[in-house]
Amino acid sequence: MLILSQEEIIMKTVKIIGIIMAVLTMASQAQNLSYLQNDSVRIGVRMDMGGGISSFSLRSPPREILNASDEGRMIQQSWYGDNDGSNWGGRSWCWNPIQGGCWTGVRGIVLASSRINKTLYVKTQPINWGGCDTINAPMEEWIRLAGRVAHIHFKFVNNGRNNTALKLQEMPAVFMDYSLRTLVYYKGAAPWTDNAAVVRRNAPSGTDYWFLDTLTENWLAYVDGTDFGAGVYAPGTKNFCSYWIDQSCAYFAPIRYYTVNNGFTFEYDLYVYIGTLSAMRSEFDYIHKNGRPSVPYDSELPASTVANLALGATVTGCTSLESSDWGAVNLTDGITTSVSGSKGYTSDPGQTGPNNHECVTIDLGANTLFNRLILYPRTDVKSTTGGAPNWPANFTIQVKPDGGSFAVVQTETNDSNSTAQPKTYNFTGQNARYIKIDVTKLGVPASDETGNYRFQLAEVEAYNTGTVSASAHAAGIVTAKALALTLENGRTVFHIACQGAYALRVFDAVGNERAIYRGHDQGNVAVASTMLSRGVYFAQLAHAQGSATIKFVAY
Repeated sequence: MLILSQEEIIMKTVKIIGIIMAVLTMASQAQNLSYLQNDSVRIGVRMDMGGGISSFSLRSPPREILNASDEGRMIQQSWYGDNDGSNWGGRSWCWNPIQGGCWTGVRGIVLASSRINKTLYVKTQPINWGGCDTINAPMEEWIRLAGRVAHIHFKFVNNGRNNTALKLQEMPAVFMDYSLRTLVYYKGAAPWTDNAAVVRRNAPSGTDYWFLDTLTENWLAYVDGTDFGAGVYAPGTKNFCSYWIDQSCAYFAPIRYYTVNNGFTFEYDLYVYIGTLSAMRSEFDYIHKNGRPSVPYDSELPASTVANLALGATVTGCTSLESSDWGAVNLTDGITTSVSGSKGYTSDPGQTGPNNHECVTIDLGANTLFNRLILYPRTDVKSTTGGAPNWPANFTIQVKPDGGSFAVVQTETNDSNSTAQPKTYNFTGQNARYIKIDVTKLGVPASDETGNYRFQLAEVEAYNTGTVSASAHAAGIVTAKALALTLENGRTVFHIACQGAYALRVFDAVGNERAIYRGHDQGNVAVASTMLSRGVYFAQLAHAQGSATIKFVAY
């Protein structure tokens, strides 16, 4: 009942929301902005509004697509909890930390910020939307650009109120310009196959709102009459809510349901694209299948800020306890600690000894590039020896492509995880759909169930930390679509295989362009040794048939 009442508040009072927001004092969008930009786009955050993302536009011709007319708009984090006695313009409201600030104009506080290697980072103390008080629930965001894509990694930690209600959560809230009045999405039976059957919903004059479920491609966009606009890809999220208000704004949010209790921690990724609908959908398809944009990032980040490819993936276990706290679905729900309602996965029943077989299999939905797995232990108790409870002692990590067979990529023996910390497993890049953790010996039992041996984890994450599926060193050859590299007589030689005009650009590890070549039809390009000192580089080929990128090391 509580969830429905919240949906009614969000979805049925949007006209009131628009009116209230429209009459609030508007601050200049050019004020206190910190920007990132490349040749294609520019993105800006309001440092005086909690670091909310208030601007995203093309460089040429310039066109702004976001709406940031007050503290409640922009692209920003927003979370919901129990009713806390606060009110919004006379309406009873709930615990609702907002990055930008509250409805009366009290603004979120930037606790820390940096811009290193073309990555913009902001940490914020949010404000309660209804009560306008500060909330001890820090919000963080990392922003980087890749062509027309803005990749934003969000993190939220609730150190305050212990909420008990399961609520709809905006992940995040996105406000765009109302001139984009056609909502577009795909929920057909053939996702990620370039199926043409997208749904278009034209907003009428006045106000329109929708609750959209089971979008089989995890993106949503607003476009104008020329099919130009912007959209977001939210990996693993199938439900969205949306409204459009004439002369005010176009809003949507990827949504999930969580109980934000004390200690609740959540990280997720969002990809925002500006351009034509066809180019946008093609880019989202590429990100879905490869775990990164189709062109190199302007900067490279640690794995923790790359998209978690397992988020929301389907999980099956050899055995599984399905209850209010435990379930296979909890293994990929994005919650990395054991909390009420989502303690993680556990095998069932418990065994009397360690020498038993258990397993879980994660279905990524399609063949996906990845080279890293992170396993998170159960955290609400320790083992009988003080380590991670029921951590697998002997196990293998196996992968299987569509139509193939399982192959072992990592083997672990006598792994006690005595520190009870998440553990990272790196291996050669794989292109597979299924990940299996196959356990042949169970670990030390939990302190709250000393006689039972189980296999338990709080979460599993998968990442592709490389820029492409392969890398080249001082010898040999690597191929990516129409681009290949060899080392010949001390020179780095790129082999181009395409018809028509092309551009080849070489970037160093921090995104500085070191060389650019333009040509026509296939051929070879040699990069002078004086241009490339020792280090890591990226070569990007762009032509009408598509694009290709390879990473290589110059010695």
